[in-house]
Amino acid sequence: MKSLRAFVARLLGLLPNATRDRDRSAEIEANLQLHIDDNIRRGMTAAQARREAILKLGGLESTREA
Repeated sequence: MKSLRAFVARLLGLLPNATRDRDRSAEIEANLQLHIDDNIRRGMTAAQARREAILKLGGLESTREA
């Protein structure tokens, strides 16, 4: 399993930084949307749901940097 992770990490290292950044941003946005959807199901408004989801993730910029 470790060798598979290492192989995937090497492959990702070959991608240009812009591609990796786009992939990470898309993943963060998808994760954020899942949290928003959960919050809406709990009865929050769309604005409240988005705010709570961002707070739960620790902020979008800091999440991207991490």
